Amino acid sequence: MAELKVRKPSEEATESAEPVVVQDTRGRKFILSKPSVLAQFRLVDILGDTAKNETYMSMVLPLIWVTAIEEQGIEEPVLLPTSRRELDALIQRIDEPGIIAIASKLQEISDAETETQSVEALKNE
Repeated sequence: MAELKVRKPSEEATESAEPVVVQDTRGRKFILSKPSVLAQFRLVDILGDTAKNETYMSMVLPLIWVTAIEEQGIEEPVLLPTSRRELDALIQRIDEPGIIAIASKLQEISDAETETQSVEALKNE
């Protein structure tokens, strides 16, 4: 008989092997891990019709990569928002310097993945 493993929300939230750390101009460190597909679906669910707004989604989606914030040597876990109010609080907490740092790091990761895929495609030709 298969054993059922109960996972904590933080375990459900991420599927990335290695977290990435990025620092903003205020000196805060953000620990990032790729959110699971389930986490992305949950975000769309709590946003409702707002999820149809592509600009808003492109601004909010990177924020669910944040699993912890370290400030002044103290690391606090960040739970996935489960309501619009919690999402708004996360946006306010991360604030513009954090959002810029996170978005830049995720763009860097995306560019590296694209480059790796292009090299692999060339090898297979």
